Amino acid sequence: MQAVRSIHGSEQRFHEDRYIGRAHCDLKPSNMLLTPDGILKVIDFGCSSPIVDEMSGEALSLSGYRGTQGYMAPEVMTWKRGDMDYSGDKVDMFACGVILYNMRSGKKPFLKADYTDQVFSLLLRGKWHEFWDKAPQCFSDRMKVTIQNLL
Repeated sequence: MQAVRSIHGSEQRFHEDRYIGRAHCDLKPSNMLLTPDGILKVIDFGCSSPIVDEMSGEALSLSGYRGTQGYMAPEVMTWKRGDMDYSGDKVDMFACGVILYNMRSGKKPFLKADYTDQVFSLLLRGKWHEFWDKAPQCFSDRMKVTIQNLL
């Protein structure tokens, strides 16, 4: 559970810090380092984008296809020119949900993050009971709620 608090806390601080003010847009295990002191460091901001307009202070939405397959939120995976833009912080939270699932089970929650994957399709339709029936039996109820809130 300490890892959950560490990742979720780091993600919250990342988006609450107005000085940084960026969505990472490519969160995945290889872009997260843990120091010997147990501090989580996020690296590789190549796909990042501002989430707040510096002049007006208003929230910005993002567009385009960015990130790594398997960690991208559905709105990024299915984005096409002309589609509605998406929220960078929500995209990063989705990736955190995938990472936490993977840390606990040793597996990603779905094989392919698109509509052809049966488990991913359950997630998109909010069929959580069926989603968790297909998952390894290593998740506490509390962990399930945390992951659901991120996904």
